[in-house]
Amino acid sequence: MKSTAVVLLAMLLVAGLAYAGTPAPVSKTLTEDQLDRIEANLVVGLKSGIPSLQTSALFVLRLVKAAALQHDFSSAIIPVMAILRDEEQACNARILATLALNDLKSGRGNYAISMVARFADEGRLKHVCQWLEYYRKLAAYQEKHGNPAAVSIGSR
Repeated sequence: MKSTAVVLLAMLLVAGLAYAGTPAPVSKTLTEDQLDRIEANLVVGLKSGIPSLQTSALFVLRLVKAAALQHDFSSAIIPVMAILRDEEQACNARILATLALNDLKSGRGNYAISMVARFADEGRLKHVCQWLEYYRKLAAYQEKHGNPAAVSIGSR
């Protein structure tokens, strides 16, 4: 009985290893249709009013934007700005909204970040917004004057 179990286990192990070869190739690029559906679902999460769902949607938005730089995610800008301006949101969620707006690189988002940098009452949020605004202005200055030591916004 014991030897039968060992033989059966060995056969399962060999069968598992035979099928555990290289995985099928996965497409690393997302189509525009897939990105539009992702964006629509993220907007639903951002507008949900559930803080943990909003925070998760912000995090995923940043990840997807980093993977799909060509997509503008324009319908997500207003809901993200609403989270940033909502003073009843947790500071961490508002900071994540600031970083998401910075990643989206829109004029409206940059203006919202600069207004929060000037008028926010929370110290941490104000500090993050001020630094993002500083790096954005520094990059614009270096681009205008042709400085070879370009700075990436948000990286140190």
